[in-house]
Amino acid sequence: ETEDTTSPYKRSDNEVHFFVIYIKDPATQQSAIMSTMAKVDAFNSLQFPTKKLQAKQVIIDKNNRLLNIKQFKNRDDVLTYYNAIKSQGQLFSDLKADQYAITAISLSNFSTLLSEKDVDTYNKFFKRVYK
Repeated sequence: ETEDTTSPYKRSDNEVHFFVIYIKDPATQQSAIMSTMAKVDAFNSLQFPTKKLQAKQVIIDKNNRLLNIKQFKNRDDVLTYYNAIKSQGQLFSDLKADQYAITAISLSNFSTLLSEKDVDTYNKFFKRVYK
């Protein structure tokens, strides 16, 4: 398969990765975001205690916020986590389905995402490269 050179994102399997809950809707209540972060923290300490994962909110601008869970050694490490958490609907019950997106991202692509501010574009790359 040929690499998509139009994407601002680059494949980087061996880099440190983060798991991201991207808040797409600026109207999302801060309390819902904090509640989600608390649930994810509890899930992490129960299910992945040895990873010592840290969740923190990142405010990109007034329309873009995210929860960043770090950190993972590489692509395989983060995908194990991604596949474990994506079925845990109760963790995201304070958010409406169209308010957020979950994804896994490498360190270098994360800095691109912070400047591009478009999780849907990144997720097209993610679906192609991480499946």
